Amino acid sequence: MRSSRLETVEIGRIAFRVRHWGDDDAPIIVMLHGWLDSAVTFQFVVDALQAEWHVVAPDLRGHGGSHRTHESYFFLQSVADLDAILERYSPVQPVRLVGHSWGANMSSVFAGVRPQRVSHLVNLEGLAPIPGFRTGTPAEILDKWLTTLRMGPRNRCYANQEELAARLRKANPRLSADRARFLAQEFSQARAEGGLEFAVDPYQHAGTPWFGHQDVVDSVWPKIDAPVLLVTGSESFAFKAFDDQPGLLQQRLGLVRNLKHVNLLGAGHNVHHDMPERISELIEHFLIHTDREKLR
Repeated sequence: MRSSRLETVEIGRIAFRVRHWGDDDAPIIVMLHGWLDSAVTFQFVVDALQAEWHVVAPDLRGHGGSHRTHESYFFLQSVADLDAILERYSPVQPVRLVGHSWGANMSSVFAGVRPQRVSHLVNLEGLAPIPGFRTGTPAEILDKWLTTLRMGPRNRCYANQEELAARLRKANPRLSADRARFLAQEFSQARAEGGLEFAVDPYQHAGTPWFGHQDVVDSVWPKIDAPVLLVTGSESFAFKAFDDQPGLLQQRLGLVRNLKHVNLLGAGHNVHHDMPERISELIEHFLIHTDREKLR
């Protein structure tokens, strides 16, 4: 595996742990992980990159080694965090953004709000809002949120890293045993009372009681100027959720003017774990050649 280095920096008055791969003088790629994950999730993709890059990957607020609020987390706050992160690491030059899931959704929104700040956008499974993902009326969702906050969210306890790795493989059977053990080691922390838990603020589990995401997507996606590469997995719950609403996915993707969509057969939601070599190949070809190739 390619070695990485960690730094903890104050950005927007809170502490972020940022993982770096590659030489500081190489072209920058900023990679943003998904919900209940951390920057180390991109290790397998970085290992397969062929060109020289400086990959900058923060642990998002409430994840990994970054600041924990111990209260609810909100999607638009993550977009504001991204704005501050890019101001620190690339204040002048437009940035190459790669995001997975939550990180891809926030990157897409940011790219539409600050189109001049993004040169290329790679969206790995950032398809929110996902049909059927959040059930119930707004009142029911708010009630559930308040109940969760009153009870006090807690992370699940695991006896050891082997048990945690088994949990990762249960959620994603395509994840190899070696990669599951690596992620379990890198993305876990000891509990005071014994055992291990995922390195994430328990309040992430409380959810985000916000209902305007579709309105935001409809408003900002058409304003994205950067070329966009969307990668989905044919077996992903997020991708398959659109099956029951024919035409909705194409309508959503039609909001982006300069889009290439690649659907990977046999991959799930964590496409960067299932096929990291293919993801690396797609990313590099897209970043290097999009200035010379017409996507549509």
